[in-house]
Amino acid sequence: GTEINEAVQEALDSNYKDLRSLTIARTKGSVTENAGHVVIGDAKVCWGTVEVNTVTENVAASVRVQFPFVYRNSPNVQVTVQNSDPGTRVKGCSSDNVTESACDICVTRTNIGRTKASWLAFGK
Repeated sequence: GTEINEAVQEALDSNYKDLRSLTIARTKGSVTENAGHVVIGDAKVCWGTVEVNTVTENVAASVRVQFPFVYRNSPNVQVTVQNSDPGTRVKGCSSDNVTESACDICVTRTNIGRTKASWLAFGK
């Protein structure tokens, strides 16, 4: 979208001396929506949104996400839920079992239901 195009233009217009390569792509899969990734030099970033289905109250449920490339080491993964009442029905979200090629996106709810969780992974 527009935000990605602006980021690309800013990188190209800047004086980044380490800008060796720049790749931006949209990634599609059965689990992840609104996904994409970018590679700038050695830095790799990917993102997406998953739907986590909680089937037991107050017990974390998870979805396994495969990254579109393999990181040198396990990346830093950030997760946030798309929810209008944080702390009421959705108790928390996190990543778990992070490897160089995948991670689990976890959500805990006080009730049974589906929750969209957006994730971002970055590393080398």
